[in-house]
Amino acid sequence: MRIVILCNDTRGGVQPYAVLTRGLVAAGHAVSTVAPSGMTHLFDTSVPVTPLSGTEDALTFAVGGVAKKGAAAAMRVMAQEMTHRLSG
Repeated sequence: MRIVILCNDTRGGVQPYAVLTRGLVAAGHAVSTVAPSGMTHLFDTSVPVTPLSGTEDALTFAVGGVAKKGAAAAMRVMAQEMTHRLSG
């Protein structure tokens, strides 16, 4: 199976996904990842990682308080932010 994992968080939120990718690769899956540029070193070299531009602090500031508006609002903001950070 081909799997893409999007990680847009601080180290505590990204590191578990790094471990997950190792397990998925060991199980025979083709895994690639999108992660903050400062966190790409957490992933095994066998996993292609596309770095996000910007810092985790900038993301936290940009989306601050959106979770209080509900899950759908948070997902919309994160989708916009991911598109911006991938193209930046």
